[in-house]
Amino acid sequence: EELTLKYRNLMDSLDTKKQEIQKLKDLRVKETEHVRQKFSDQRKLFEQSRDDLIQSHEQKVFNLNEQIKIATIKQKDQKLKHEQQQKLQQLRLDGLQKLHSEQQAQIKNLKIQIENAKKIGEIELTESKANGEEALSKSKIHFEDKIQQLQNELNQLENTEQNAKQLEEQKNELKILAKRIEENTQVIRELKQEEQKQKQILEKILKQNELEKLQLKERLVQDHPQTQRIQQLDQSLFKLEKQLKETEEKHKSVQKLNKSYKEKIEQLRSNQDQLKKSMTQHGKRNVEDGNDSLGVMSLFK
Repeated sequence: EELTLKYRNLMDSLDTKKQEIQKLKDLRVKETEHVRQKFSDQRKLFEQSRDDLIQSHEQKVFNLNEQIKIATIKQKDQKLKHEQQQKLQQLRLDGLQKLHSEQQAQIKNLKIQIENAKKIGEIELTESKANGEEALSKSKIHFEDKIQQLQNELNQLENTEQNAKQLEEQKNELKILAKRIEENTQVIRELKQEEQKQKQILEKILKQNELEKLQLKERLVQDHPQTQRIQQLDQSLFKLEKQLKETEEKHKSVQKLNKSYKEKIEQLRSNQDQLKKSMTQHGKRNVEDGNDSLGVMSLFK
């Protein structure tokens, strides 16, 4: 009866432990699912922010590439225009320099002619005085016309010198344009350097995002209160499973002991039956032996 009572208590304790273990398993599944869902939501937010950041930097890199393309096209156009203008200005410069040399020679000849004309005019004026007032008037008109013609030619030559000055100004403008082209080239270099920096920043951000993702996962596993709760549940479940195993082993040992007791009881009962049979047979023999003794004694009598 004591063994049966212990057995029942053990079975009740075993059922209770099994129920507690099942509750803990259900709670662990629930807590694990909750943590998994929360981690999934945080991972989605993290990936969304990472994708937005990557998209932003990719857009910056794309914009820089477009700016570089536009600046390169502008630089090529400006360079081509500069070369064309330089060739045209060089042709103009060569022509004007040649024309200027010719005009300088003409100016020199005209000055000589003007001096000669003055001298001739003075001679003609002297002769006209001698020849009369009419010859003087004609000579004066002829002289003034010739002077005016020479003066017009001289003005044209002065205009040519002004054109030469304009040409010099255009040469200065060409130098300024070449300087601007050099500045644009420097800007393109800086844009390319900036693009390279942006690419390096983007690669660094991607690596940092991966590292933060791993750190976030570790942090969620280590620091999250639900995770700690799950670890506690796992420990409790491990203890209860260990207790259940011990209880089952005790149950097996009790069953084994109970079986041993039953076998001993059966053995005792068998021995008792044999003893009873033996005692019964021994009593009959004693009775028979007593009757024989009485007969012998009567014979002696």
